[in-house]
Amino acid sequence: MKTISRKLLSTLLAAAMVVTLFAAMPATAGAASSTVTIVQGEGVFDTSQKIQTAINNASPGETVTVTGSKTNFGMGLIDIPSGVTVLWKAACSGNAVDATYGLLTVNGGGTFEVAADGSIKNTGDGPAIRSLGASAVIIVSGGTVSNTGIGDTIYSAGINSRITVSGGLVENSNGIAILADGANTSITVSGGTVSATGEAPGIFTNGAGVTISVSSGTVSAENRNAIHTEGENSTVNVSGGTVKNTATSNYTSQHTIYLAGDTAVINMSGGTVSAWVSAISTSGVINMSGGTVSTTTGTNGHGLNGYGGVNMNGGTVSAITGNGIGG
Repeated sequence: MKTISRKLLSTLLAAAMVVTLFAAMPATAGAASSTVTIVQGEGVFDTSQKIQTAINNASPGETVTVTGSKTNFGMGLIDIPSGVTVLWKAACSGNAVDATYGLLTVNGGGTFEVAADGSIKNTGDGPAIRSLGASAVIIVSGGTVSNTGIGDTIYSAGINSRITVSGGLVENSNGIAILADGANTSITVSGGTVSATGEAPGIFTNGAGVTISVSSGTVSAENRNAIHTEGENSTVNVSGGTVKNTATSNYTSQHTIYLAGDTAVINMSGGTVSAWVSAISTSGVINMSGGTVSTTTGTNGHGLNGYGGVNMNGGTVSAITGNGIGG
């Protein structure tokens, strides 16, 4: 009996020591991360190589943060695998002179995010950010991504890609602010501003099965459509925020939101859509249950123009010189 008691006591003491040891250990930290700093004097290859090395050393769930600043900036292609995030907090500007290549080109199915204080500013013919990977994720949560040349600001080529603007500014003074060619691309604006002030749309897509959602923030174009889709089976959802066309001539733009194809669907449950001529137009169907749609002084403009049908169960539509609802 004494032997059993001693064994039991020893077992309890060992268990207590293990519990005490684990209690003394610090809580496990979140996913590991690393930081890469860009400096003014380094070359294109050096910048690309050290960022790619940090990415290669990262495991799924980990983040590589890029800081620093550089003018005359340019980079080769970086490959971000699925599960890895590159968080861009660097302030960089440059001139992508080739229309094919971007100031910064990313490949792979990982996430590239521009955060507060980060900036990628292009003055050349190519895009500021060029994304090639299928299922790639581009996020602008803060900072500025811009192009004052004739290229796009953000260009996405891969299928099943996601582009999210939740803060900051995506702007273009001559070309398209966001251009997506891949099928089944998802573009979400939940904050911040997407703006095109030249002869180009704010958001333009070519692929089939695209979904564009605006829940907050602003999407605007001055001389073309703010949102324009060309692919079949495209959907635009507006539940909040502002989508506007600020043109002052009937010949510069006819629509704020335009979806080609008779399988297109526009759902509006909130927010504001305004235009000089026509606010919302599609060969498909418009479903409106809330929000405000208006046209100002353009000639013969429509608030809602759905050739496949207009289903209105709520919200407000007004037009100064044309019909509130056409089709």
